[in-house]
Amino acid sequence: MAGLPAQGYISNSARTVAEQKIALEDVRDTAAQMPGGTARSELTISGGAIVPPDGSGGGWFRVDTEGNAATDDLTSITTTNCWDGMLVWLGAENTGRVVTIKHGTGNISLEDGADLDLVDLEQWVMLQLRTSTWVEVARHYKRICFEAAPASDQGSVSSGSWTDVAFATESYDDGAAFSTPSFTAPYAGEYSFTWVVGTVTSFADGQQTETRLYKNGATVIAGTRSIQGAGGRAVHNGSRTVRLAKGDTVKVQFLQSSGSAATLDGDGSSTGVPMHFAGRFGRQ
Repeated sequence: MAGLPAQGYISNSARTVAEQKIALEDVRDTAAQMPGGTARSELTISGGAIVPPDGSGGGWFRVDTEGNAATDDLTSITTTNCWDGMLVWLGAENTGRVVTIKHGTGNISLEDGADLDLVDLEQWVMLQLRTSTWVEVARHYKRICFEAAPASDQGSVSSGSWTDVAFATESYDDGAAFSTPSFTAPYAGEYSFTWVVGTVTSFADGQQTETRLYKNGATVIAGTRSIQGAGGRAVHNGSRTVRLAKGDTVKVQFLQSSGSAATLDGDGSSTGVPMHFAGRFGRQ
């Protein structure tokens, strides 16, 4: 790839017609390799690498696995047809074939120092060639956020054991990652959650209620605790930002120690505070 002619080269009166033609073709080819210069094109991994074409490609490439394998690693981007400072956008060609962009294995350096899976067609990463290394300068994911509330009061909440809180009515679920009672992380990264849980049941003095944010059915990642005054209803407000792996699940659970079954206040009519569970992917 010749790249752009030097400044003043074309306007120099010493240029021959043949030299002018070559220089103009170089300008054309460079523009065609820039984002939007031509239509997006597919690049297939071969031996862990892709090769941006000379004079085409539009800088935006849909990357596919070698031999249409279910998964494949992209470790390097061949620089033969590229120039220092060139930008490329990489996205997935097919959601059924997951490409993992490897950080630091070849000549690709990602911002967070971790590998990146391309798992849907709305996701992309932008890289810039700096000397011999492709360095991440931006990335994009589809919007992931949700808010849900109980469909009604939740009764028969037993004493002394953790109970999943049902949030069956979704206000919104951009990205379709929530299905009561659990949220499932579609990407690795940071997520923020908030929740409110209240009770219709009034508790005796000293009785304890708790909520927790529970990951993968095994790990407590946040919680709230309240010791009631005589005749008081419980209201819990919790929030937490947490790093999740792709596929991790998160749900809200409730625990009470009254010695008998309790009822959660789905619409907030007893406590004055409507219950909800909400969350969003932090890297939009």
